[in-house]
Amino acid sequence: MGGRGHRHSAVKASRAEAGDGWATSTALKKAHEAWGGQVENPKDRLDAEKGALRSANTVLRGTDLAMGAEARRTSPPDRC
Repeated sequence: MGGRGHRHSAVKASRAEAGDGWATSTALKKAHEAWGGQVENPKDRLDAEKGALRSANTVLRGTDLAMGAEARRTSPPDRC
């Protein structure tokens, strides 16, 4: 029984599923938890920035439409 099947059987026989029992298992789990926490902070910040940009877009669009309406209402060519 050579090749990949043999190695797979050896891992199963040692009950090393999902890294349990390996020296690096605990370190990897801790690193993964730390990484997860580190990802959340920038993600939350980006969500806040996205909301702020959408708000700014709404304000600028409203201002642009209002200024355009005012310019059309008072424009000399429109009075003729």
